[in-house]
Amino acid sequence: MNIFKELKRRKAFKAAGLYAVVAWVLIQIGETTFDSLGLPGWALTLLIVLIIAGFPIAMIFAWIFDRTPTGLVRTESATDDESGDIEGDANEEQLLEEMAGDSQPDESTKDPNSIAVLPFTSLNKSEDAEVISDGITENLLTHLAKIGNLKVVSRTSVMQYKNTTKTIKEIGNELSVTSILEGSVQKSGDRIRITGQLINAENDEHLWAESYDRDYIDIFDIQSDVARKIAHALHTTLSPEEIEELEEKPTSNMEAYDFYLKGLYFWHTTVSKEGNQRAVDMFAKAIDLDHGFALAYARSCIVSGALYFHINWDRTPERLELVEHMLEKAMELAPHHPLVVHAQATVSQIKDDYKGTVELYKKAIEADPKNSEAVEFLGRLHWALGDWEKAEQRFIQARKIDPHEFSHGNILSAFYAFHRRFGEAEAVIKKVQIRYPEEQHVYLMLVKIALAGHGDLEKAKEILAKANDFISKPGSALLEANYLYSLFNKEMGQALEYARQCKATQESFWLYGYTLELVGRTDEAKQEFESMKNYYLNLLKKNSEDAILQSKLGLCYAGMGETELAIEHGQKGVKLQPVTLNHIKGTDRIHDLAQIYIYCGDKQEAIEQLEQLFKGPNRETHWTLRLNPIYDSLRDEKRFQDLLVDISKTAATF
Repeated sequence: MNIFKELKRRKAFKAAGLYAVVAWVLIQIGETTFDSLGLPGWALTLLIVLIIAGFPIAMIFAWIFDRTPTGLVRTESATDDESGDIEGDANEEQLLEEMAGDSQPDESTKDPNSIAVLPFTSLNKSEDAEVISDGITENLLTHLAKIGNLKVVSRTSVMQYKNTTKTIKEIGNELSVTSILEGSVQKSGDRIRITGQLINAENDEHLWAESYDRDYIDIFDIQSDVARKIAHALHTTLSPEEIEELEEKPTSNMEAYDFYLKGLYFWHTTVSKEGNQRAVDMFAKAIDLDHGFALAYARSCIVSGALYFHINWDRTPERLELVEHMLEKAMELAPHHPLVVHAQATVSQIKDDYKGTVELYKKAIEADPKNSEAVEFLGRLHWALGDWEKAEQRFIQARKIDPHEFSHGNILSAFYAFHRRFGEAEAVIKKVQIRYPEEQHVYLMLVKIALAGHGDLEKAKEILAKANDFISKPGSALLEANYLYSLFNKEMGQALEYARQCKATQESFWLYGYTLELVGRTDEAKQEFESMKNYYLNLLKKNSEDAILQSKLGLCYAGMGETELAIEHGQKGVKLQPVTLNHIKGTDRIHDLAQIYIYCGDKQEAIEQLEQLFKGPNRETHWTLRLNPIYDSLRDEKRFQDLLVDISKTAATF
């Protein structure tokens, strides 16, 4: 370990500098005041001796302890990863300082034109009424976001305040905004009553308030009027282009509009195959009622694209055909609309045209610079293409646009972890945790950082103990975190139980068969691999060129002892999805092939794949290679031991 870097990491130089300044001040005070106080001449000498004697004590104290936002804590010893990443530690410190101040933002840093639209309260008690009130909230957000001078908090961030008991000032501080719009909705037949009030979040002063009691078909005019009056109240001048955009009416068929709102409701509130399918069904009904409803076509394309993307949902030619048809219709009706451009990017990405997709997302961002979702997706594409610097810049940009959106922080943390910058990854995800303490993916990320970044089983155990106490109903993310810890800690009975639960929530969780094999239940393991083989074969009948399916099928054949078929499908997965095409999924395919060779008993070829894997950043680290029992058969191989040494030397250099 480089002693200079370690001294810098422990902030010894900073402590020495501070000590020198204080010592100089004390000596100056002594020289100017000791005589007037009548102190003997040796008093100044004693002061200097004490200062010199105190220096090594101060340095020892600085070496052992560190000042953090929560007080003095013992400085942890640097791991191999950390000792070579001084820049990462500096970034982590900065992020931790930001995190410490996140709950109490400086009032002076708030944008005077920042605004949050709280979920409008439905005065009708029914699901349909909730759909309408949520839809009005989202449309007002969309309208206000069209005004260039306004900084509008995203839907995801404001929906957590539905039915909240927090005060306007508390919400304003948490969201770092100066103004808040709140209101209510009541629908009766073909009439709708909407009330809204704009409040200064710092002093509760009412900046604007109005009630609208009109026919339901006038809802688009109401939303436009609200946006214009809020702009006026915040002293913002609208351009002719912005006025034109505010007056856009997506449809004249209000029944179609209701179905469209229902589609958005299911898309936002039910993240599952069933929820997405219900959303598509609602968009289809909207289209049936209005064949010129461009936004319904675009939304149907995007949501159907999500159904196709997910390996367990609907990765079929029929679904892809629907995606392409919806895009074609949307392009005929509104080719330049930002949502239609987003739909174009969805189809482009499905077809693995990553460079084309990058240009489309750039186009979408130009049309709507406040679209943090498009910015994040562009970052993901740069990541896949190996443009690391551009990816990081886009992820940071997305967080600046909407610092409260969960996915923006989660993806940035994952990006840092992928590049083995674990200090920064942890700082980011802990900041996310402050706002989303019940989000299970936070705990999964923290466990992965503890295990892959530091090999710290005790820390992972502590994280899970808190999570398991805090969350009553674990989902797939928390189950996976518990599985990883149990597996790495060689608690095979617990690992098997968590693998079984993961299997129940993730149909493609093939590691259940692997864990059965680890605990010696070989016959059951082979049955599980056989079942998974049939599952993947059935999917491949519909899409034989799917790299993920090919790799997973190869793993199943390996578990069954079908060596030739296992290697054939594993190699095909790598060929279909090389690292040069996609740095994220490409490294996953190499990882799968390495494990296939391990199952098949070809140790040297397995190590060859691992050596290829570690030529660049990937999800594995020297700690996962050390802790994961899947690599136990390689531990006596010199090439594997050399690889561990090489990885340690090159940690966090990508």
